[in-house]
Amino acid sequence: MKNFIKGRLQPYKKFLGNVSVVLVANVIKIALGVVLIPIYVRYITPGDLGKFDLIMSAVPILNQIISMGLTNSINKFYLAGHNRAYLVYIQKKLVRHTLLLSGMLLLIYLLTYTYSRHFISFSIFLLALSLLVLENASVVQLRIYALHENFKRSSTVSIVKDLIRYTSLILLVLFMEDKLLALFLGNLVSWAYLFFQTRKDNKVYLGGSAKLTEEQIAELKAYAFPLLFLGLSGFFYLSLDRIMVGMFADSIDQVGYLGIAQRFTTVLALGLGSIGTVLGIRMFKTDNLPELLKIQNRYILFLALLITATLFGYILFKKWVIHFLLTDRYEAAFPIGILLLMSLFWNKSRENVEYLFLVKGETAVISKIFVFFTLLNMTLNYFFILKYNALGAVIATNIAFFLHMSVLLFMAHRENHKINLLPYWTGIGTNLFAVFYLAYT
Repeated sequence: MKNFIKGRLQPYKKFLGNVSVVLVANVIKIALGVVLIPIYVRYITPGDLGKFDLIMSAVPILNQIISMGLTNSINKFYLAGHNRAYLVYIQKKLVRHTLLLSGMLLLIYLLTYTYSRHFISFSIFLLALSLLVLENASVVQLRIYALHENFKRSSTVSIVKDLIRYTSLILLVLFMEDKLLALFLGNLVSWAYLFFQTRKDNKVYLGGSAKLTEEQIAELKAYAFPLLFLGLSGFFYLSLDRIMVGMFADSIDQVGYLGIAQRFTTVLALGLGSIGTVLGIRMFKTDNLPELLKIQNRYILFLALLITATLFGYILFKKWVIHFLLTDRYEAAFPIGILLLMSLFWNKSRENVEYLFLVKGETAVISKIFVFFTLLNMTLNYFFILKYNALGAVIATNIAFFLHMSVLLFMAHRENHKINLLPYWTGIGTNLFAVFYLAYT
């Protein structure tokens, strides 16, 4: 029996090892995140947190414009032959695009300073630009860990970054009068560490004189360009709700309620996303998709059960969650958190089904589907926010995520991918329970 079990697990040994390393790291990050939430709710007003989240909501769309789809092409092209020239080319492009865009934004701010300063101070604007530069300069360096499945080092660097970030945030929020400035400074310190550490660890992959041929560059751009629209749609899909809440909700506080609920569910998403990252790398490195599909089916089932258990626990311990984590100031974030848990399930499910098409290079069709559901999500957000404020944004996103995942699932079945539907039915049942709970409490 022992040899039988050992033989069955052998093909998954490296995969399970990588998942275990990343999960342990994320358990530590989850603990750190949970510690920070009470600091946020006790020392930062919903208005200040809303302003911070609103400003930072612009970063994902700027990242996609800077990337032009190149970042999302790294897995496919580098893993095909471990050609360092792809990493060097993409890194240089990201740095150049970031500096050019940052210069343009700074010029626009200075030319419109009379009006711009009423929305965002010059110091906050410079800190936000600095975060944009550091984040894009670190993208390729950070991705190299995953490309070589060096998850132990990646996890260590990530934990240290979060320790620096949370320590800085706690100290700055406690002792600085300007809480908004404290939030930006705390994040900037941690990103500075990440940039220099990842550069030191992975400079061997980014040096030298390796260059791509004109044909290789053309092929890379042809694959990457549709991913630009996928990435932009991803921003509108995942981040535009904050901006729309800021525009159409009753007050900026509603952005703060949405932000604290998102931080609560992001803590859970860290662990789930780590498995998806490892799974994605494995799918791009092998042609044995049926075997990996089995792993994927088990992951989605695990995801459905975990989300269901978390949701019931969240509701069961409602008084404790509000008293210790949210406080009366952020009590309005509690129902938002319920539906965010469900949208997390639909989104992670969508990402995993999407992998089946991306590994085959079907970026164009995936991008078109993404754009359609992005537009649907924006439309639903507008009407639901007018009626239900921040809660309406989550309702709209939940509907869009579910329909998007359903279409991809139908397409996968049509291509004869053997997908276990039990997790999805479990998710539907849990979602219905959440809706009835919110409707009658």
